[in-house]
Amino acid sequence: MSDSKTPGISDEAGRGGRLRPWLSWSIAWAMALLFVLRIEWTGWRSAPGGVIEAALIGINIDTAPCLWCLVLGVLLAGWRPRRLRVARARGHRLANWWTTPAGRGGVGVGVSVILVAIVSLGSSVHVASRPVAGPGTPELGSLPPGYHDEYSYLFQARTFVAGEWTNPGHPDAPRLFDQMHVLNENGVFASRYFPGVGAWMAPFVAWGKPVWGHYLAGVLTAIAVLGIGRELAGNGVGLLAGLLTAVAPGMALFSNLLLSHHPTLAGATVFVYWFLRMQRTGIPGYGLLAGMGLSLAMLCRPLTAAAVGLPFGCWLAWWWIRGDGHEAVRWRHLRVGFVASPLVAGLAVMGWYNHQLTGDWTTTPYQVFTDKYTPRHVYGFDNVERGEQRIAGMDRVERQRVLHHYDRWAENLDAELAVRNVVSRVVESGKWTVGLVALLMTSVVVLAGFLLGTAPLPGSRWLPVVMAILCVHLVHVPYWYAGIMDWHYVFETAPLWCLLVAGVTVRLWQEAGRVGRPGVALAWLGLLLVTPVTSYLDFEPVWAPSRVDAAVNNVGFARARHAEFRKRVSRRAGSDPALVLVKPDPTDRHIDFVVNKPMLDTPLLVGRYIPKVVPMSRVLNLFPGRRVFVFDAGRGDMREIRR
Repeated sequence: MSDSKTPGISDEAGRGGRLRPWLSWSIAWAMALLFVLRIEWTGWRSAPGGVIEAALIGINIDTAPCLWCLVLGVLLAGWRPRRLRVARARGHRLANWWTTPAGRGGVGVGVSVILVAIVSLGSSVHVASRPVAGPGTPELGSLPPGYHDEYSYLFQARTFVAGEWTNPGHPDAPRLFDQMHVLNENGVFASRYFPGVGAWMAPFVAWGKPVWGHYLAGVLTAIAVLGIGRELAGNGVGLLAGLLTAVAPGMALFSNLLLSHHPTLAGATVFVYWFLRMQRTGIPGYGLLAGMGLSLAMLCRPLTAAAVGLPFGCWLAWWWIRGDGHEAVRWRHLRVGFVASPLVAGLAVMGWYNHQLTGDWTTTPYQVFTDKYTPRHVYGFDNVERGEQRIAGMDRVERQRVLHHYDRWAENLDAELAVRNVVSRVVESGKWTVGLVALLMTSVVVLAGFLLGTAPLPGSRWLPVVMAILCVHLVHVPYWYAGIMDWHYVFETAPLWCLLVAGVTVRLWQEAGRVGRPGVALAWLGLLLVTPVTSYLDFEPVWAPSRVDAAVNNVGFARARHAEFRKRVSRRAGSDPALVLVKPDPTDRHIDFVVNKPMLDTPLLVGRYIPKVVPMSRVLNLFPGRRVFVFDAGRGDMREIRR
């Protein structure tokens, strides 16, 4: 580092200026050490084999490896290698590219895009190839979906592939084919969900590879995050943020689940990228692309899209009203109009879809399904109490339609549960993205830097990113369920966290290089490597299984049950047309075998065993050409009623 002095600045002031950026990092490092030591000390005290065994075998993968990295950072804080200046000179060209701002392309940007896309796709395929219960068992990707929601989205996509908004359902006994998360009412047989996900999946369902639509959404998200990082802070932040997103275990796992989150995330990140590019360049057409991205997200998950878009919308409104004094008013109007027009079109599509299914432009199938089948699963506090009141006001027939075995597991949301859910979602956000400790330290650095004026993320354009994370968490506070793996409701914050971590990481590397002390930067790099290593690799006896393998076992359990059910039915029915009536297991709220294609015209149909509503004699008359079976999901036996 140069010893020259800046005119007008004293030695003391110079030292203060050099040390000031490290203050927020020092606070974060100390807090992380205390946090990790508290967790590890509890484990050490309870370990039967003593401290040494507890520290090396059967470790807590979220904290133990981080402890050694944090300690290493303290030990290496004063390390100042002599060869660093030579290495710095040799890496001058790379450093220049690393700090190059958006607007300057080059081969490096293209290579970065390809690299991020390959890593994202590779992570998704790797998860799909994992055995669900150890070696010799089926791979996750070879099994059918397991979640109710996945089958509903498939139902919607197949409906769209057939060129229809909805399906007629069975004309004589529709109750037999009540399917979880599928509206089956008054000749309307359609998914309860918003139309964006089904539309996104439709081409891939027609191709016969629905999961590849989600792989593509993951790749687009990672590339968009790369672009967002470049817009905010240059090539280095963009590449690192894109790679962190591509390798995040939660992103890879959810790309193999046919849920709404990946298409939503693709739309949301595309929106943020083109919005920031419009900010920088002033080109109105970029606003149109931004609006199209947000419109896609809105048609998939409206509440999440609103939460992500709100901070950027506030900035746009402020800029529209304030202006910059040098720009014609018509250009401001044009940019706002370009952003807004796709959203208006998306709202029109949503209204038309609602009208086709419910007869009302403003009433969604989601709301109708909730009111009729799962009244305790409602948004807001005291959901169970409000649901019970709604059920009490139903007539006997309506009460029978309520899916009790599913609906009754809802918890009543109060302040204590809401706080517990928020904590769970934040903690799991760290575990499934960049690591709990890295997320904690990044949050402390950003907050402390803001309070101390050290600007760890320079530039006001970072603020909407931070606020979007906060908004997504806030809008889901009034929902009682923490989510799949305690975080899927805030899943769309994953790439935003990756952006923040990338931003503070590059700033740390820059400061470490400026003062010639790389030890802390190397320790921080180790912290970033902890989550990918422990998520994708088993390292017995230190840790096993990996985070991904543990999640695959969890997700794969329901998938294996569905696969076994289908095999069993196929063995009994053979190639004959058949109807299998399922008597549900009231103790199992997560697995429902009543799944069919929208037109109910397949050789095998699966229905509900409801003899009080549809007597068996009537079933036999309605389906004269089919073998009829009854499957007891609780006992696991299957008996044939008619051959």
